[in-house]
Amino acid sequence: MAARALLMHLKAMPGDRRAVDALVAEIEIEMLAHHAALTLCRYSDEPFNTGEILWPHWRDIPRHAPTALTFAAILLALGAAATALARLAVATRPARS
Repeated sequence: MAARALLMHLKAMPGDRRAVDALVAEIEIEMLAHHAALTLCRYSDEPFNTGEILWPHWRDIPRHAPTALTFAAILLALGAAATALARLAVATRPARS
């Protein structure tokens, strides 16, 4: 990890970076051959291969408050919509003679 950080720092430094760019390209080619990537997502707390499909951790939803609250709000909105539609159907039903 330290070598990666140093390489990224060297890549960002001003001046002639041809040697650094060549080294980065060589490393990336080798890493891609082994299904890995040198550049990681800056917003992720765990490294991942950008070439593989990522699936959510469904079992963690109840323990993750923002996600659980989002699902609860969606269910509440669907329930409110169903209730409103049911009331509208009753209100617009023709009266029996």
